[in-house]
Amino acid sequence: MGNNIKAIIFDKDGTLMQFDPFWLPVALAATGEIAESLGIENHLDTVRLAIGLHNGAVDSRGILCSGTYEQIADVFDAVLQQCENPQTVSGLQVAQVFEKHTCEGEVMPVCNNLPDVLEGLIERGIKLFLVTTDNPAITKICLTGLGIKDKFERIFCDDGTHPNKPNPRIIEEILADYGFERKNLCMVGDTMTDVKFAHNGKITSVCVGNGDAREKADYALSDVSQLLSFLNNEV
Repeated sequence: MGNNIKAIIFDKDGTLMQFDPFWLPVALAATGEIAESLGIENHLDTVRLAIGLHNGAVDSRGILCSGTYEQIADVFDAVLQQCENPQTVSGLQVAQVFEKHTCEGEVMPVCNNLPDVLEGLIERGIKLFLVTTDNPAITKICLTGLGIKDKFERIFCDDGTHPNKPNPRIIEEILADYGFERKNLCMVGDTMTDVKFAHNGKITSVCVGNGDAREKADYALSDVSQLLSFLNNEV
């Protein structure tokens, strides 16, 4: 497979950046503020459980890991309806509160040599892309903290211009704009959303980490530091 790959699409959270050190404190602070502003503090545990937060742990299959701000907003709206509270909250409002609390989180790479790993792929002639359901502001904060903001050919965020994963439209756009064949492109991520995104776009899926998605992906690695060896058929 290695000789065919000319481009790699990366997920961000859980793939390039450790998820829990950043998102757990951010999500706890943000959901707390939103619940208080809506007057539903008594239902905060219900909201957190519904998005995949329980007893200080994150469910890798939950909305927080694999979903969007719109889906988090939908959880709040469902609770508001149950409480017969006429207020609503939008995905944009949720994103803004999460962005406000990014200072609560710690940006930590998944491996010690992450910038060198990506630079090694670039030196091999591979173009790198990032596709995340995060908004542009938080994505910039994370990539800057990781020291890899300048490593990507293009960065696709949740800015309203493209449908979110697993819709394969971004894959089709990359293929068309850069003239790649599907065999030249692979997706590296850590969730079933990433695997479905790759499969919907009919490209190779590579799962990193220890989540359930390993069983459904075409290939599985412990983390992105193994990518060069993998492409050299050494793993």
